[in-house]
Amino acid sequence: MLRVLNNQQLGEIEKKEAEVKAAIQTESQANNPVVSSLAAYVRKCWESAKQAKIPIERQILRNMRQRRGEYEPEKLAAIKAMKSSDVFMKITGVKCRYAKDWIIDILFQPGTKPFDIEPTPLPEVPPWIENRVRARVLQVKLSELVQGAAGDPAIMQELPALIRQEMPAILESIQKEISAEAKVVAEKMKDKIHDQLVEGNFYEALAEAIPDVILKTGFIEGPIYRKVKSKRLQPDPQTGKMRLVVEDKIVAEYERFSPLDAYPAPDANSLDDGYFIKKTAYTGAQLSSLIGVSGFSEPAIRAVLDEYGKGGLKEWTGIETERAEAENKDPSVAWDSTKIDCLVFYGDVQGKDLREWGMTEEEIKDPQIFYPAQGWLIGNHVIKAMLNPDPLGRKNIYKASFDESDGSFWGNGLPEWIPDVQDVCNACARHIVNNVGMGAGPMVEINDDRCPGGGDPQPFRVWRVTESQMGNDAPAIRVYQINMVADKLLLIYEKFSGIADEHSGVPAFAHGGQDVKGAGDTASGLSMLMTSAARAIKGVIKTIDGKIIEKAVERQYDLNIEKVENAALVADFKIQAKGSSSLIAKEQQAVRRNEFLNTVSSRASLSNIVGYEGLKYLVKDSARAMELDPDKVVPDNPPQPPPAGAVVPLSPGSPPGLSQTLNPASEPVAGKDFRLFQGGAIPNG
Repeated sequence: MLRVLNNQQLGEIEKKEAEVKAAIQTESQANNPVVSSLAAYVRKCWESAKQAKIPIERQILRNMRQRRGEYEPEKLAAIKAMKSSDVFMKITGVKCRYAKDWIIDILFQPGTKPFDIEPTPLPEVPPWIENRVRARVLQVKLSELVQGAAGDPAIMQELPALIRQEMPAILESIQKEISAEAKVVAEKMKDKIHDQLVEGNFYEALAEAIPDVILKTGFIEGPIYRKVKSKRLQPDPQTGKMRLVVEDKIVAEYERFSPLDAYPAPDANSLDDGYFIKKTAYTGAQLSSLIGVSGFSEPAIRAVLDEYGKGGLKEWTGIETERAEAENKDPSVAWDSTKIDCLVFYGDVQGKDLREWGMTEEEIKDPQIFYPAQGWLIGNHVIKAMLNPDPLGRKNIYKASFDESDGSFWGNGLPEWIPDVQDVCNACARHIVNNVGMGAGPMVEINDDRCPGGGDPQPFRVWRVTESQMGNDAPAIRVYQINMVADKLLLIYEKFSGIADEHSGVPAFAHGGQDVKGAGDTASGLSMLMTSAARAIKGVIKTIDGKIIEKAVERQYDLNIEKVENAALVADFKIQAKGSSSLIAKEQQAVRRNEFLNTVSSRASLSNIVGYEGLKYLVKDSARAMELDPDKVVPDNPPQPPPAGAVVPLSPGSPPGLSQTLNPASEPVAGKDFRLFQGGAIPNG
């Protein structure tokens, strides 16, 4: 429920906030008479970004309340003043929840990866791989030509001309072999990146960010290198038995952070357009553990801990109370938190400021130019500064919105598409409740002048009345019945609820709504409606594919090829997320897959073209779609043809006793296989 504060409580909170801010500012100025140029620059950027984000913060908070089914405080106060029902129909919340489930169901298909890595049509592989393939193909082709010319001196003399004649075919074979080799390398790279994303909790972070994408804009940061405790088994040197060992391990992790903690530059249109600040928080223990860690300034950390011990460090945004309530937290948490706020800065910094902080001249060669850098600011202390490790200057942050807005950093959330519809449905629901409450029973007027005893109406009660003292004919008791108009209001509600389906792109039948008319009365018609409805979600998934999954995989790929141990995995690849291509219903895919398998296996000409390996792949793919183990369904060893002269049945359905003899090519020596329905048919010899 929404917590409503009176004017006195609001005044106390504002007074406390002002006192805390003033105390922190005074203490900060006393302890930090000189602020570094880098800290001053980051602080200036923070103030500009915070001021520019105020309308966005208000919109995000409105979206959060709308999703939770809560009125804006001003509107709730007006409703209470009218003594009306405050019922809120959670249309937006239902749409957001089912949109999240729909997107997750499409992105995270069981047994598949949400991305793919494929070689380009003419892939560029490392020279040593290309030389190896070229030598192998040339050796095979030259051996074939030499064997064909063996024993014929005339042909041997023409061998150079034959080689030149066959050179286009040889080059084509080399390119095919390189493409095949690149596909093998691509599969290895895909498996490695998938393993890294799983180990770094990328998929968990993506699932957590999807509600933010639907709300407004979702953010993921990574890879973030952290030291974590890891368990593994190793043999005991004394006993030789396996034992569990816990050790520190550096892991590249991914994490989601709230859009309320994201502060882009005021004029930014994208993540890489201008600076970006992420607001985060550390505990005192976490900050203490950074002392001695490479890259962090120990004097700055100790200065922060000293200030923290005297009263804490907070970066106030002015929405602490509203945010706590919107996130279903006690508002006092914002004021009583013991965490230390930190501003993580991503952007271009002038070289002289980085040198002043402590970077070397070798790192910062020119003090006048700007370098892509990262900085961690707490209070007026920069506890860490470093150059952006990405060679292209990209930030390790990814974002996506439900509805991308051209020329704007922030997109539109699903709640922003149906606020008016939500208001109309809420108004109808309130009036329905009010009307039902007033019209459920009679309203009675009693003339106290004629009914001295008064009292409440009761069944079978006898009223003793007197003559009117005013000399009029006014009845002693009047009964009124309020007209019921709930049915008409309900029609309006249903009409606007249908408009919410259209505007949000998440229709009721997509999440189990029963009232589906027209084409939805049949299975095929409902399938057509689902396909049409999926177009809106397909756009959202394409945005997630292109702006989060593909960018994260590309960054992980770039990090992998920089390592020497991954030299064998380097190739000319194209990275593509597969979420939007998974919109075809699984049932439709299964039907098409089975139809194709039956077509290939039932036609001898197609079976010969596909071959054993092709049929094996189709059967394994069908088994995998049914969540069966394909390796158990299809054996690795291909079936061996029967030896020459063997006697085998005519066909699996032939009557007992009928057989045919095979030649060395495993073909029938004579006769035809007439597949007749009548038993006892004799092959025509």
